[in-house]
Amino acid sequence: MSPTSPLARGILALVAIVTLAQWPAAHAQAGRERVAGPVRMAVPDTRSSPAPAPVRPALRFAWPRATVASAPDIATTTIPAAGSSITIPYIQTQPDLRFVLDASHLAPDAEVVVTLDAATPSALSQVFESGPYAGTFTGVGFGEHTLTAAAVEPRTEAGPQRTVAEAELRQVARGSIVAAMGDSTTEGLGGPFVGTYSNWVEARQAVPSLVSADGRNYPQPGQVEHPRAHVSFTVELGERLADAWRRPVFVLNLGWSGATADGFTHIADSQYLANVFGAALPDAYVIDLGVNDALVGRPPDEYGARVQGIVSSLEQRYGATGGQIHLACPVWSAQPRRQALETQYMPVLAQVRAADQLASAPDFFGYYGAHRDEVADKVHPNAAGYSAMAELWAASLQGQDLGC
Repeated sequence: MSPTSPLARGILALVAIVTLAQWPAAHAQAGRERVAGPVRMAVPDTRSSPAPAPVRPALRFAWPRATVASAPDIATTTIPAAGSSITIPYIQTQPDLRFVLDASHLAPDAEVVVTLDAATPSALSQVFESGPYAGTFTGVGFGEHTLTAAAVEPRTEAGPQRTVAEAELRQVARGSIVAAMGDSTTEGLGGPFVGTYSNWVEARQAVPSLVSADGRNYPQPGQVEHPRAHVSFTVELGERLADAWRRPVFVLNLGWSGATADGFTHIADSQYLANVFGAALPDAYVIDLGVNDALVGRPPDEYGARVQGIVSSLEQRYGATGGQIHLACPVWSAQPRRQALETQYMPVLAQVRAADQLASAPDFFGYYGAHRDEVADKVHPNAAGYSAMAELWAASLQGQDLGC
């Protein structure tokens, strides 16, 4: 076919048209391949993280310690009980006050100063250049005390000496603890009952009139009746003794409803009582047992042997002396059979008292027999009767002996 023929010239024209139509798309594609897009590089985040909070020096008393959140600066004593434990402002009967202080983040050259009764003429201090921060103040007198601690960094060229941490405890008391040991007439049956309070702050919010001014005495959950707490004689007795002795006093209610002298011999030798007295070592013991022994018909000689066993346990296990133990003539009962047997117990009690040279004690048998309007039922005192019991025990703990 000749290139000049009409057919050839038509084909060439068609090829040219197709080529011109495809050229823009191909050219654009080639352009896209040759033109580089924006370069994306990893740029470090220059935003700074929040600076960690500075670690501050801290002090805290580990012993004595404050365990009630709503009273963070009041030292406490917690005593186990058959129901819930009870917590009161701190009290100890011994003259030597041990302390342990926890410290954290102190500078190596910081000193720790622990002071008994700061800002008073009798203030005493102990200085520690390093841990452990523990010591003893000896010969502490009866009364309320304070403990304070301060961590002090020495003076430098950059500045003066400065206190960097402090701790304080109030109501660190040396006083007396009276263990009231008995049956339901100690636990408080016959008197009104209230709720359960694990510490004095709770009790003060609920029954403020039944809490002593220092918070140490309030209705305690019964050993048998828990979680209920009866209003026994213990709060009033503590207040009376505190006024008379001019020192803090706590009365521990160890009344077990239904207990006999025989039953209490097992309590006296128990690990439970060891735990209680380990938390609060008494310096006086008041015992009122016998009305339930008469109920079960226990002969006088057996009753006397059981009472002697309780006294011996206090002396041998807990170091009590005869002069710290007060043994009452048991409460009067309206039942003639019990009255008759209790009357036979009186000479036996006199023998136990004499043998161990026990301290003065009240005659509950004679008192309630003469004041029957103060008895709620056939045995238990009513509210007025428990107030009288507090008065009688207070008189005996101050040396008045009524005999049996």
